Amino acid sequence: MNNPSNWELDRFLEDIIGKKSIKLSWTVPKWQKDKFKICDCGVFRVGKDRRNKNILNGRKKLEAGIYAIGKIISLPHLKEKEDLWDLKYNINKDSTYLKGKYCIDLQITCNLVETPIIFDKIREIKEIKEDKYLIRGFQSATIPLSEEAFHRILEFIKRKQIDFLVADRKIENILTGEEKDTIIKTRIGHSQYKELLQRENSCCPVCSLENKRLLIASHIKPWSKSDEKEK
Repeated sequence: MNNPSNWELDRFLEDIIGKKSIKLSWTVPKWQKDKFKICDCGVFRVGKDRRNKNILNGRKKLEAGIYAIGKIISLPHLKEKEDLWDLKYNINKDSTYLKGKYCIDLQITCNLVETPIIFDKIREIKEIKEDKYLIRGFQSATIPLSEEAFHRILEFIKRKQIDFLVADRKIENILTGEEKDTIIKTRIGHSQYKELLQRENSCCPVCSLENKRLLIASHIKPWSKSDEKEK
C-alpha cells in the first residue's frame, strides 16, 4: 500500500526503470510482522493521491491503481537505520510510517509505473470485488491481498502485454521495407528469447506460477527505449 503524500512511489519507480535487483526496505506494523514470509508476493497499491500542487510541482496526480509488484526477500526485522529510499522519497518526515520499528526487504519484480493497472478497469472482476481491502483500502502500510485477486492481477498484466503486441502488428501493416523487416526480426528473436527463458525457469520468478499458458517472456527495459543491440 502507498500514500503518495507521504512516500512518492511514482518518482521512485520512474527512477528505477530499466534497473535490475532493486531492493527496498518497507516498514510494516508490529501487529502484522508475523504474517510475512520469504517469497510472498504483493502489489504496490495507490488509493487517493492527496498531494497538492506545491508537492506535485508540475507532476500529475496518480490514479487509484496498482503500480508495481514486489517479492519479499527477508523475514521481518528491526530497522537498523533509515532506508536509503525513505530518505530520498519520503516527503512527510512526521508520518507514522517512518516511526515503525519493523521492516521487510522487498525486491521490485514488475514495475508498472508506465502502464499501471487502474482500479476502474478491474473493479468489476469477481475476485477483485471479493477482496476485502484492494479497492476499498485500509489505513496501514501493508494490507492483506487474497491469492485469487493476486492471480487475476497477473492475468490482467499478461493481457495488457498481449494487447501491446497486437498493436505492434497493426502498426506493421502500415510499415514497409527496412522498418517492417526490423520488427519481424525482432519478433522472431523474442520467440527464441522466450524458449531460452523457459529452459532456465520452470515457473514465473514473481509468483511461482507454473502454467505455461499464462506465462510470457518480457524485457526489463522497454522495447521502445532499447537500442538496436538490445532489441
